[in-house]
Amino acid sequence: MVTIPETAINVWRSYYFSANSVGYLVEKAENDLSAKSLSSLSADDLLKSLKGYLSTEPKDTMTLVAPYILVTALYLKSDSKLDAIESLNAPHTKWFREFSTRLFSKRRSILSSTYLNFEISGNTHPTSSSKMSWYST
Repeated sequence: MVTIPETAINVWRSYYFSANSVGYLVEKAENDLSAKSLSSLSADDLLKSLKGYLSTEPKDTMTLVAPYILVTALYLKSDSKLDAIESLNAPHTKWFREFSTRLFSKRRSILSSTYLNFEISGNTHPTSSSKMSWYST
């Protein structure tokens, strides 16, 4: 499993225990810098660690907040494994499923708007030489 920095654990501990809704955690994740150092790791390594944390019941605060930190790090990556995250079983976490779904739905929305704007303006996709002929939903 990846090593999660103590600063990220402390930050997410405060987020988690002061949260009164999933929306609060999603808002914090979108602006979180504490998980940024983890986003430099490969998506596969982050996903493997995430699966490990989700497979067991949390024993302490660190193992309680680790899945949220790892999903936030994956959210910060452009090559995140959204489909793999959505298929994970998370029986021991209070808000994980809704948290990850809401966080990544925002990413999808942003990407869809970006692609649509490129097509409407007649531009090509920034990583492609051909015009987009479809839209992401």
